[in-house]
Amino acid sequence: MAEDKPSDSSPVISSSLDHPKGPYAVPEAGQDSDVLTSTSLSTAAVPDRSELLARARGFLQSPQIVQQDIMAKRSFLEEKGLNDVEIDSLLRELKSQTESYSVLPRPEPFREPSRYRICHSAVDVLKMVGDKTLDIPPVILIRCGLESFGKGKEGDLAKPTTEELFQHLESEVPWLISEEGLKYEQKLWEALSTCPLFIGIPSLPTSNVENFEDQKPTRWTFVAPEPAELSPLFKSMNALSNSFPKCSAPTYTGNPRQHTLQALSEFTGYISTQVYMPYRPPSSVAGFIGTGGTLGPAEDEFRREVRALKGLVLNRPAIRKKDFPVNPSVLRPACATAILGEIRDSRWNDSEYLFANWEALNPENHVPTLSWVIRRQMTFWNALKIEMIGTSMWYYVISRLTPVMNPGTFTFHPIPQYPAFAMSTPPLHPKVVLEQDGYLEPNVPAIVHRYDVFRTWKDTIERSEGGYDKFTKGYLKFGFNVANNGEVVYREWAPNASEANLIGDFNEWSRTSHPLKKDNFGVWEITIRPTSRGVCAIPHDSKVKISLVLPNGSRIERLPAWIQRVTQDLDVSPVYDARFWNPPQSQTYKFKNARPPKPTNVRIYEAHVGISTSEARVGTYKEFTRNILPRIRDLGYNVIQLMAIMEHAYYASFGYQVTSFFAASSRYGSPEDLKELIDTAHGMGLTVLLDIVHSHACKNILDGLNEFDGTDHLYFHEGAKGRHELWDSRLFNYNQHEVLRFLMSNLRFYMEVFQFDGFRFDGVTSMMYKHHGIGAGFSGGYHEYFGESADIEAIVYLMLANDAIHSIYPNAITIAEDVSGMPLLGVPVNKGGVGFDYRLSMAIPDMWIKLLKHKSDDEWDLGNITFTLTNRRHGEKSIAYCESHDQALVGDKTLAFWLMDKEMYTNMSDLTEMTPIIARGLALHKMIRHIDNKIPLTALEQWLDFPREGNQNSFHYARRQWNVVDDQLLRYRYLNNFDAAMNHLAGKTGWLESPQVKDHGEDRSTEFDSPTSTQAYVSLKNEADKVIVYERAGLLFIFNFNPTQSFTDYRVGVEEAGEYRIVLSSDEERFGGFGNVKLDGKYFTTPMEWNGRKNWVQVYIPARTCLVLAK
Repeated sequence: MAEDKPSDSSPVISSSLDHPKGPYAVPEAGQDSDVLTSTSLSTAAVPDRSELLARARGFLQSPQIVQQDIMAKRSFLEEKGLNDVEIDSLLRELKSQTESYSVLPRPEPFREPSRYRICHSAVDVLKMVGDKTLDIPPVILIRCGLESFGKGKEGDLAKPTTEELFQHLESEVPWLISEEGLKYEQKLWEALSTCPLFIGIPSLPTSNVENFEDQKPTRWTFVAPEPAELSPLFKSMNALSNSFPKCSAPTYTGNPRQHTLQALSEFTGYISTQVYMPYRPPSSVAGFIGTGGTLGPAEDEFRREVRALKGLVLNRPAIRKKDFPVNPSVLRPACATAILGEIRDSRWNDSEYLFANWEALNPENHVPTLSWVIRRQMTFWNALKIEMIGTSMWYYVISRLTPVMNPGTFTFHPIPQYPAFAMSTPPLHPKVVLEQDGYLEPNVPAIVHRYDVFRTWKDTIERSEGGYDKFTKGYLKFGFNVANNGEVVYREWAPNASEANLIGDFNEWSRTSHPLKKDNFGVWEITIRPTSRGVCAIPHDSKVKISLVLPNGSRIERLPAWIQRVTQDLDVSPVYDARFWNPPQSQTYKFKNARPPKPTNVRIYEAHVGISTSEARVGTYKEFTRNILPRIRDLGYNVIQLMAIMEHAYYASFGYQVTSFFAASSRYGSPEDLKELIDTAHGMGLTVLLDIVHSHACKNILDGLNEFDGTDHLYFHEGAKGRHELWDSRLFNYNQHEVLRFLMSNLRFYMEVFQFDGFRFDGVTSMMYKHHGIGAGFSGGYHEYFGESADIEAIVYLMLANDAIHSIYPNAITIAEDVSGMPLLGVPVNKGGVGFDYRLSMAIPDMWIKLLKHKSDDEWDLGNITFTLTNRRHGEKSIAYCESHDQALVGDKTLAFWLMDKEMYTNMSDLTEMTPIIARGLALHKMIRHIDNKIPLTALEQWLDFPREGNQNSFHYARRQWNVVDDQLLRYRYLNNFDAAMNHLAGKTGWLESPQVKDHGEDRSTEFDSPTSTQAYVSLKNEADKVIVYERAGLLFIFNFNPTQSFTDYRVGVEEAGEYRIVLSSDEERFGGFGNVKLDGKYFTTPMEWNGRKNWVQVYIPARTCLVLAK
């Protein structure tokens, strides 16, 4: 299905992107370095720049920009030419940034109730209030805790550290370790960290790194308030952050906000007294902590970032107010302790971290791993929506842990790991991500976070379901399953229903005779015994439904969600009927052929069974098996992509409005017929892919999944989030356990039952972004792929799907249809990618259509053509093609029709004169398909248009006109012959799988030091001559796009010396050419460098001709 592409074609991905220097504003000189305040435009901006500022202000209010995060907005403004002061001022004007830049209000004066003045310990307070612990003012409890802790002690011993204080309070108030108590400890932390009455006394800082280990942790004391002078709350927070000259242990409570606030304050306090540089691989660890002195640009930049951190995070009201949905019993202080405690020297100090009652939460005493610690810390940062701020800190952590990451586990005692996080899936090391693409550095936290979500789901599946193998066999549990003795078990997930009955032909549609029982998870089940004759009680191919009673008493009837056969009788109703599919053994197809080996030189034939016949009707599986498979094999293709197989109510939707996901379309025949088609293809050595649609579903209610149990959120998101406004369809909730079972089992079902070899995932762009690509003009900037717009749930589903498929079927192929250019889409999951084998190069067909529509032949930009054809992400395989069903649908035209237009009706016979338009069309058609080597649309004369009301339900344009290629008097056969010759040569030489290097003149050191003839390498793009030359797999490819000029003795560079001969020429007469190039000629190289190659050879290259030479 076509993605919602931007109007200006697909994105052009740059390989050298400029990244923003920092995500937040920088205070002016003389300002408080810890608080950001507004800066007047009148003083910050030069008067003659007022027009520029006005345009920028309007730019920030545009719908495309207003929803972007502050880092993206800053980047946009920098591109507009604004300086830092102007940018800061404009950003502070935004309503969405008001909280970020505002100074917190002054706190209310503290007035201690008189009844608490006699209390000198938490025990005294409890005696006074009884069991009403929640009513105790946090400040009172902390003051009493500090007083009782210091009783009988002197000096620093009377002042507790943060951990000691909270442990002391928990010993006096055992209720604090309960679930409610952990919530109350959040209030205690807020009081301790914000109230000016509590002062953190640090040890004196030192510039001697060697003595840094000897510094002691911060200790707390109570200072009676001075009524005459009250400090603002932000000053209290600032004092706290500056009170930590080293990374000390965080407070011991279960509140994630506390951990994050103290971790951030400790961290910023620490680096404010040290020379600190952000991590830039492969910097040495020793370079991160200096001894002071003059700051360089990098250090100064980072200190500015620190000031912004204090102003924008520690003073952010949302951090104080919002309750984050995180299990408090899990988020104990071990995480922040491990990250900010002793990591500076990559070791753990056992004596400094004593966590009371931890064993009670972790009876199995699991040992924490560094990966767990890092993952949990990143969860805090992501939950607080401060990923960009946390990026530099994240790299600091990674830099300190790099020497010890590989061992994976530290055995420090007595801090056991929470059992839920003892994952079997290894963590993702950030270095692995950066090895794929160094420009991903600012987005590593987001990539690691989504990988951790993936790990959590995978671990959940392993623990609760027994792993992928069992989880993806949901079709053996849900729906209808028949035992050998004829017993039928039917299960359906419908938690909202209060009553369920199975109805159908077998029980004369009785709504009471076959009730289902519901379990605690909303799954309904019934077992139907065989008849007295020992046969299945439900006849094969009979109609069935499930009848549900809703809580309000109303009754609805639905097609079973896991049904494997549905049929449509348009004479009666467009609504589908569900059928119980259980053919006798004599009618069940048995596979004869093994799957072919996984192809390494993929040449895909895109096919639609329904339009594969030349007659004005719907084609069948059997006809496709008999008539089309031999054609595909003879044309040299090795992969078939079958479209519109999953049942869809509307034929003209091209199969992209799926109603029954487990039912192969009955329009073309039975499920057994489809099995025969795939088995026959395997016997011919053809790999078969299914065009899978998991990006959305048809909104039909009576014969679809929509409102299956009376709610709109069973399989889909609720409300507007669950509806695609352009496709008018429903959107899956990929964060739902049973939805994952349904979709992943759907993949396994087609791989196992029908023996498909893989999938082309449709609509991936719509899945990966919350905006679904609607109105998003992807420019290639990395900020577009991560952050708020990314749909982590959908991306994680794709990761799970790819991981499961490749785990169970290592030779499976998955292809992603994505127009956005998402990084890592075609990278394995364990390297931080989404896991697809290939991605479609969707910018290429758009480029050809634009050239043919808007440019004359002599205006073609060969540099742009070459860039578009070779533009792909390093290490990710892509499928290049010049046209597909998207380009051929009504409203557009096929490539052949763009080239030859109406003359195709009158001048395609050999009995007529070869007109200039037909000669040009044939020549360019061959060259374009050859330089793409491609997904074909053979025998498609004009365009595609399915029968619909708008064309009087005509099949005229919904069929394949095989007669035009079979007729030996028509010139269509020339294109068919060229396709076959090109594919067979590609299969023989394997050029499609040869690695690619960068263009001539570019730095190629990051990919190959010296490209060889086996690697794809473009040596010439001559705009004046309109000639492109490249080498691949030891072959020399020469394309002359010049419309009028042929070249004699044209010199081209070639890497390997020797004797060359022509193995393919588009000018051959059997391909509709003029036969001007002699095929028996020999071409000898001259050992002289030319166009960056070691040798050159001279050839004759006619106008609009492509040649392939081989040694």
